Amino acid sequence: MLLITTTGAKSGKLRTNPLVSHTEEGRLFVMAYQGGAPENPDWYHNLKANPGLKVELGAEAFEATAAEVSEPERSEIFAWVGAVMPNFLEVREEHGSHHPPGRAAPLLTRRRRVSRRGRSRRSSG
Repeated sequence: MLLITTTGAKSGKLRTNPLVSHTEEGRLFVMAYQGGAPENPDWYHNLKANPGLKVELGAEAFEATAAEVSEPERSEIFAWVGAVMPNFLEVREEHGSHHPPGRAAPLLTRRRRVSRRGRSRRSSG
């Protein structure tokens, strides 16, 4: 579980959302999944409009940039999510062999660490 803080696509206000994440080979992914709803969540639209965000993962906080993942990697990520979230597979089966319309798997790329007091430090990775 992690927290992302995005900038509202329309309002410009900061919005914080808790998300489930997947880490693979040092890369961090989140799913634009809204409990089976056919549309993507608001935070996804915020990231499309403003890809810069703040991520809080455990005791670590850092700034990141979001980018959408393409095939075939996207399908691999969806398979992982289905393995840890069985209801995700049920929704996928209800919509046929394809992912529900508009589903995305944004990749979050670290830019720099942010201390808990809001001061920035350069990330070593």
